[in-house]
Amino acid sequence: MEEKRYTKKTILLLLSFLLAFLPGFRIQAADGQRAAIANPTYTLKSTKDTAVSTKANPNETTVLIFGYVGCSKTRSTLTSIASCNWVKRSDIRVVFVETNGESQENVAAYEAGYQCPDITFCYREDDVHFRIMAAYTELFGIHGGSYPTIVLIDGDNHIQNLLQGTKTSNELLTEIQKFADIDDSGSTAPPSEDGFENIVYGLNSIDGAVVSTKANPNETTVLIFGYTTCGNTKATLQSIHQSSWVGRGDIRVIFADTYGAALDDTREFAQNYTGKGIIFCHDEAFMNYNLAMSYLNLIKETGGTFPYIVLIDKNNRVRSITLGPKTEDEIISEINKINTPQQPEHEWDTEYTVDIAPTCTTAGSKSIHCKTCDATKDSSAIPALGHKYRTTVSKATTKKNGRITKTCTACGHSAGSSVIYRPGKITLSATSYTYNGKQKKPKVTITDSKGKLISPTNYTVSYSKNKAVGTAAIKITWKGNYSGTSSKSFTIRPKGTSITKTAATAKRLTVKWKKQTTQASGYEVQYSTNKDFPKKTTIAKKTKKATSQTLAVKNLKGKNQKAIKKCYVRIRTYKTVNGKTYYSKWSGVKSILLKK
Repeated sequence: MEEKRYTKKTILLLLSFLLAFLPGFRIQAADGQRAAIANPTYTLKSTKDTAVSTKANPNETTVLIFGYVGCSKTRSTLTSIASCNWVKRSDIRVVFVETNGESQENVAAYEAGYQCPDITFCYREDDVHFRIMAAYTELFGIHGGSYPTIVLIDGDNHIQNLLQGTKTSNELLTEIQKFADIDDSGSTAPPSEDGFENIVYGLNSIDGAVVSTKANPNETTVLIFGYTTCGNTKATLQSIHQSSWVGRGDIRVIFADTYGAALDDTREFAQNYTGKGIIFCHDEAFMNYNLAMSYLNLIKETGGTFPYIVLIDKNNRVRSITLGPKTEDEIISEINKINTPQQPEHEWDTEYTVDIAPTCTTAGSKSIHCKTCDATKDSSAIPALGHKYRTTVSKATTKKNGRITKTCTACGHSAGSSVIYRPGKITLSATSYTYNGKQKKPKVTITDSKGKLISPTNYTVSYSKNKAVGTAAIKITWKGNYSGTSSKSFTIRPKGTSITKTAATAKRLTVKWKKQTTQASGYEVQYSTNKDFPKKTTIAKKTKKATSQTLAVKNLKGKNQKAIKKCYVRIRTYKTVNGKTYYSKWSGVKSILLKK
């Protein structure tokens, strides 16, 4: 559920993983430690618009965490670090680097969910951070791997280790202690019998108020994550709405939409459960979903059947997290357990026992077992394993469509495919320019064979011969979901001139004009008895050097030349390039009265 919603189709990442399985490529263990490597310096940008250097400060250990917003493994690692003590140390710096091109707004919202000012969050809306991560992995001979990728840099600016995959704060501290003199005071204690420390986050209610997940004193909080179209969510809320305990002064019920429903839709949904004091919260940016995943990480879950129900006791401790629908009786039973002292006779295991193993398509269950009897507690669902899809891209060419396919790596199930339609029409913002000594670069717009606009991120544009008079060339090099090249051309014509003086007799015209020698081979003069210069009554003369031309009027009308009283004249420049002649625009038309 989580990965499907948030993972973008990052082609570069998929290719790097595929390369790892090609002959000739060697994969080194991600956790393998080697001799210190000089740390390259890159400049990152934080969500606070400050510059962040990868260069380590003297006597300070730097922890670089490369990941992305929708990654559950990244979220699990950050949640563990955000709740530990050593992240607050002055001799340790933690920097999260988002690699999937999320916006500043999205990364800032993601940062807010952790409530940890000691972690610096960095963003870029392109693939630069991904390439920086790839540069680090290349230093360790790694051609692929998994998120998050964690780089440990000592106070002398040397890379001491590179780790990949989910890591706890204690695991990272152990690695840091291999090269830095840091004591164990920063380790995170395992959860106690009274649950986990609650995640503090501000939810946006449909009434415009900010609702904190932090429990109020003497009040048990029931936090329900679901979505407005989910049947299980509706059934659970309906059961709660009909209960006698909802609305009690010692119980607070909060519903948080996780599917980004619009505010008006959430308000309409809330109308079905009015009068009982249930607080409804919306979030069109899907940050509520991230919060839900952070809670699941506490119990080492990555997703499952909605709704997710979190029970928080009066001391702001997370006491229970369940997945799937629940009745009012089941929920109040768990609340009563929270508020009832633990029975000392049970000796509970510290780890969950799988009672029913999940399959690819069916959910299982797990619970905490007593070591001395058959009693169980904290039963929760284990979501179906789900299909793990691998995306394969067959790039489109200029003549052939491409295709994107998704296939489950576990069972071969196909999630369908989509067509990448080949490039179709290439349009220029202008196809003709007048020479001015500057390069011409018309804007290129491309649609596919179905008429849909192709994003400029899928191609680059280069220009040649685009300054002098002649035919300029455009080369389009395809990338992303496309391959190959395309071409286009446009014309640069010479700069024109203007008529400065005219004179006429009964049989001859004299025309003078401004000299124009830059990017011009000569001039063409036209005269006619019609100001529209029709072909039948128009005479054209060319000259290369002169700035004046005397023309015989008799050519206009033949034997009937006495009828000519007025004629019209205009001029343009031309240049011949590689056997082809390029003309400027015509000058303004001059009318001339012929003298008898």
